[in-house]
Amino acid sequence: MNRIRLSAWSAAAALVLGTFATTAAVATSRCERPNLPGERMACAKAKESPESLRRFIERTQAIYSLYFWDYMSEADLDKRAAQRQAQSETPRGAATAEIVASTK
Repeated sequence: MNRIRLSAWSAAAALVLGTFATTAAVATSRCERPNLPGERMACAKAKESPESLRRFIERTQAIYSLYFWDYMSEADLDKRAAQRQAQSETPRGAATAEIVASTK
């Protein structure tokens, strides 16, 4: 009798864990459907900047136990780095030259 009960509990536990594992694997980002207040705040910080998200997660680690990579993908970081590089490559002298030329 105990073997049957133990087997049923093991099967039920495996089913529940399997369901959660597949759900987590399907979601690409927790920001698609943030459920908890901490997740909503983390998503807002992720939209601001990676540094802001990192600071938020470090400050609230004991409260929410969030993980940086659940809210920020490497593709997001690469996109932001490319934007910063494009902004830094824009010659500042060109804008000044356009202003000077338009005032003449």
